[in-house]
Amino acid sequence: MDIYAVTWNIKAGRNPDGSYPPKRNENLKRIAKKIAGCDASIACLQEVDLGTIRSGRINQAAFIADRLSELTGERWHYDYISSIKMMMGSYGNAIISRFPLTTVLQQPLSKKYSVENRSFILTRMDFYGGCLFIGNFHLGLKGDQPIQAAKIKQVLYSHEFNRGKLLIGGDLNQSEGEAAYNIMRKNKFAMEDSGPSGIGTLKREGVKSVKADFWFGRGVSMDTSRSMVIDSDISDHMPVMICVVGL
Repeated sequence: MDIYAVTWNIKAGRNPDGSYPPKRNENLKRIAKKIAGCDASIACLQEVDLGTIRSGRINQAAFIADRLSELTGERWHYDYISSIKMMMGSYGNAIISRFPLTTVLQQPLSKKYSVENRSFILTRMDFYGGCLFIGNFHLGLKGDQPIQAAKIKQVLYSHEFNRGKLLIGGDLNQSEGEAAYNIMRKNKFAMEDSGPSGIGTLKREGVKSVKADFWFGRGVSMDTSRSMVIDSDISDHMPVMICVVGL
């Protein structure tokens, strides 16, 4: 079995310039449509709000999962980890899947140099008698990235998740070849960069797009010819899709 997976920092459903659409759920519907249109089975989403005032008190992970269920005619599942409390709710990371999920690890990533804590979540996805461990990360800024990347690799290693089929995606907030990237690739155990190489995913007005969003895999096979960055006018990040083969 081959499956597609998408990672995307959705910026709490905002537009690239940080503004909100007139209806707070408008971009969430478009996000679900984009995921369904990719024929994806997994979506790792960062900057997902849960009950915040700014986002209209919506549980965004549940909303997107329900919308995907409507679009595909299949039940979608989700898991969520809060990174920080804010505005009567929280924001964090969500894993959404057309296959059942079981939480196996929730790892806070404390700030040292920047202003926000971040987080990592790992789930077990069960499908047709097999399983795959799916992780979702969002790293910080101002030098927190390599510290938090090392924490993720350490906790995965200490729980021996590197011995199974492991796939983790998210927003590295650093680019290819920088410290956090090299840690993800080599620290404790090797992981392969499974996404398209050298293609920008983070867009800022007047600044050249850089690659900040990644998939790393171990114990799984990828068809890199089907990996791609998908164009989108939602958020200031673009979704990154990969294809896992032979599951």
